Amino acid sequence: MSRTLFAACIAAVALVSGCGGAPALPGAATTEVHQVRPGDLAHLAAVRLARHDGYDRLVLEFTDRVPGHTVGYRPLPAHADASGEEIPLPGANALLQVTLTPATATGWTEGPVTYSGPSTVTADTAVVTEAKSAGDFEAMLTWVAGMRAEVPFRVDVLDGPPRLVVDVQHG
Repeated sequence: MSRTLFAACIAAVALVSGCGGAPALPGAATTEVHQVRPGDLAHLAAVRLARHDGYDRLVLEFTDRVPGHTVGYRPLPAHADASGEEIPLPGANALLQVTLTPATATGWTEGPVTYSGPSTVTADTAVVTEAKSAGDFEAMLTWVAGMRAEVPFRVDVLDGPPRLVVDVQHG
């Protein structure tokens, strides 16, 4: 085999395999995602975190609808909404914040409590160290995710049941 053909084969294998790194997550970037979704107060029902092939997935499920949201990187350390108290994120080198509005989990303004799950959600994930509740105040619901690195992510809104899905590319 000629050197030129050999080099071309190596380059093609590197391109297809991503040089040993994780495959790119289509539509992912490190820039903030913001979507206004007017409507009634949304009610959080469940929070899940899982590892998939090439990405980690954070799911916030709602009883009624997906609210407006802002998802983006913020400087460490994380702080609780309203109190400003520092939220520890062990093992995190970056912080991804998910802010939902108008939304609640604890029945803000005398409504029903719709989320009775843990305030810290963990899983055997590659990039996300854990997700933590960071506030439920004045129709603004906040969760933070500790990240091992600042990597591209994508945000999707799904129905049946209503969910906000944040996929984080493996580094």
